[in-house]
Amino acid sequence: MARTPKGRLFTRGKKNYYYCQYYLNGKQIIKALRDENNKPIPQRTKNERKAEKAMNRLLAPYMAKDVEQRRQQAVEALRTAEQVAADAERDALGKLTFKEAWEEYLGSGFRPDSGDATLRQYSFQWDAFCEWAKTRSIAHLVDVTSNHAQEYSRHLQDRGLSANTINKHVRLCRLVFKTLGDRACRTGNPFDRIRTRKESQNHRKELSWNKVCEICDAAEGELKTLLFLGIYTGQRLGDLCLLTWDQVDLMRPMTLSDGQVLRGCLIVTPRKTASRSGQSLLIPIHPQLLPMLEVIPQDSRSGYLLPELASDYTASRDRVTDRIQQLLKDCGVKIYKKGTGTGTGTEKRAVIEYGFHSLRHTTVSLLQQMGVPPATIQAMVGHNTVAMLNRYTHVGEESLTSAVVSMPALAGPEEKAELQGHEPERAKLVQFVRSVPLELVREILESIEEREALDAQ
Repeated sequence: MARTPKGRLFTRGKKNYYYCQYYLNGKQIIKALRDENNKPIPQRTKNERKAEKAMNRLLAPYMAKDVEQRRQQAVEALRTAEQVAADAERDALGKLTFKEAWEEYLGSGFRPDSGDATLRQYSFQWDAFCEWAKTRSIAHLVDVTSNHAQEYSRHLQDRGLSANTINKHVRLCRLVFKTLGDRACRTGNPFDRIRTRKESQNHRKELSWNKVCEICDAAEGELKTLLFLGIYTGQRLGDLCLLTWDQVDLMRPMTLSDGQVLRGCLIVTPRKTASRSGQSLLIPIHPQLLPMLEVIPQDSRSGYLLPELASDYTASRDRVTDRIQQLLKDCGVKIYKKGTGTGTGTEKRAVIEYGFHSLRHTTVSLLQQMGVPPATIQAMVGHNTVAMLNRYTHVGEESLTSAVVSMPALAGPEEKAELQGHEPERAKLVQFVRSVPLELVREILESIEEREALDAQ
C-alpha cells in the first residue's frame, strides 16, 4: 500500500515563488504551487495561507483514507484542472473592457436592429454603467457579478431615477451581456436576476386648439412648418424632422366623397414600427399646409424637407426638443408636471407633460370631435402594434382625405387681426365653422346657396 505523503513548503528562484516538496513511495517530488487562477504564488505575508491551500489541493488525492476517496478526489482534481484550463483559454482571448464591449455590441450580428436614436440613448445608459463600474474598480466585463448588478440597480434608485428609467438602464445592461455571451459572462448573465420595477406611465397631455394657434403664430421658419406638419399629420417628431422630399407628392389628386378633388399627400413610414411592419402611412396634405410646402423653390426640393431641423435632430434630438419646449414656455405653457422640475422645492426629477408629442394627442382629439371613425384615425396617425396596423391598412383614401379636411384651419395673426378688428360677429362665425363637423358645414353652405338663389330671382 502506498504511503501517505507529507508536504513541505519552500520558495526558490529570483521571485521567490512557492514550491511543495513531498515523497511518494520513497520518491521525492517537487511541484510549483499555483493559485485558483493557475498563476504562480510569490512569497508574501498574505500568500503563505494561499500556498498552504494550494499544497493541500495538490496532496488531497493522496491523503484520503481509502481507495474510493482517493479516486473521487483525483477526479475532482482533474475537473478543477480542466476548469482552470478552460478559464485560461478564455482569458487568452482577451478580457473585454467596457469600451471594447460597447464596440463589440454595436458590431454584433446578434443584437436587435435598433434605430439611431435608440442606439444613442443606449450609449448614454452604457456610459452611466461604465462610470459606476470605475468607482468599484471593475475594469472588465467578466468581473461583473450578480452582486454588482444589484448594487448598480440600488445606485440608480439612490440617484432618484424613476422606476421606468431604472428598468431601461437594467434592460440595456442585460441585453449587452446577453449579446456578447461568453466574452462577457463566466457564470451567467449578472443582470438576469434583477427584478423589473413597477412602472408608472406618464403620457403627454393634449394642447387646446386656441393654444395650438397661439404657438403656431409665434413660431418662425422651419419650426413653424414642423408644427403645422405635427398638427395636420399627427406624426412623431423624429419622423417629421427626417422627412424627405421623396416622401412628398404635391400633385397627387385626393378625392372627397362629394367629388371635390384636393392635391398632395405625404408617405410616412413610422420609425417606431418600421422594423416590425415596414408599412407606410398615406396622409393627405391639409389645404392650409399645402401652400407652406409649395412656396419652397423647386430647385430646393431634394433631400430633407426641413434641412436645418434634420441636421439638429441628427446631431442631437435635444437641440430640437429644447427649441420646442422654449417656444411652449414663451407662450405660457407650463411644460412640467406640477411639483416637479426646477424651482419646486421638491427636488423631484422634472416630468414633462407638454411637448411636441402633445400635438399628436390634439390631432386625435380633433378628429374624434369631428366624428371621424376610429379606423380612419388609426390609419392616419399609425399605431404601435403590428396587429392594429394590419387592421387599418384597408381604409380608403377618400376617408383619409375627408378626415384631414375636417380639421380646422390654423388662423394666422394677420387673419385674426382682420377678423377681430371691425367684424367680431364674422370672427365668431369663422371660429364656429372651424370647430363643427364637416357635414354641418355643408348643410350651412347649402342653406346659404339656396338663399342666394332666391335673392337672385
